[in-house]
Amino acid sequence: MLGALGLCGILLMIAGAPVIVSMNPLAQDVSLARLAPFSLRALETGHPLGTDHLGRDLLSRMLYGGRVSLLVGVAGVVLAGAFGVTVGLTAGYFGGWTEIAAMRLVDVQLAIPTMLLAMGLMATMGPSLPNVIVVMGVTSWIVYARTARAVTLVLKQLQYVEAATCCGADHWRVLFRHILPNAWTPIIVIATQQAAQLILLEASLSFLGIGVPPQIPTWGRMIAEGRNYLTSAWWLSTVPGLALMVTVLALNFFGDGVRDTLDPKLRM
Repeated sequence: MLGALGLCGILLMIAGAPVIVSMNPLAQDVSLARLAPFSLRALETGHPLGTDHLGRDLLSRMLYGGRVSLLVGVAGVVLAGAFGVTVGLTAGYFGGWTEIAAMRLVDVQLAIPTMLLAMGLMATMGPSLPNVIVVMGVTSWIVYARTARAVTLVLKQLQYVEAATCCGADHWRVLFRHILPNAWTPIIVIATQQAAQLILLEASLSFLGIGVPPQIPTWGRMIAEGRNYLTSAWWLSTVPGLALMVTVLALNFFGDGVRDTLDPKLRM
């Protein structure tokens, strides 16, 4: 419940960013650079969380940057889940060379560090928001494929699957009408927990300067831009860092709660 409430609060703040703040996150005013949070000057000029080294409002940048982070996390989970679940269901149900080829591809990707693979893909494809989402999906589909395959190997031997086959249902109907609905539980749990990992991965790429373009505010880029001012303006990195930490914690707590709710073994 704590994770769900925190996540709902974060979503409401990010969705209502145009109402909460009137400042343009890209507007610069060097005369107001590095105003401390809740200082008299910051409150008078309408910057409650202060400004960065270029005089941009930190509150508006944090809220609009959260939109990018959550968009990347959710879109990456959807893309990775759709591809990984399809591969896992197909490999587990048909077996043979289909399963061997899919699992060897999984093994190859597991041998490559996720961060190194993401950096290589972004360096090749170039910084853009769609490219970041594609990289999130490419680097995280394997966990869905392995889970879906393991569940399919168990479910395809059950009697209701045999009954559907005997009644004339084709393979794809059996897969997506009878097996997939009964394999959702572990997939949903993985999705809720992996969203936090993808948000961190996007922040890491933006911190390194190979994520989204520089004109788009993101938490990772804000942390990177403030690291040179830690001794004189600690809030430049601390404010987006706290936003990132709270969001990831809320997603992790929510994922643990979803797992406890959907797993019947933990309820016994």
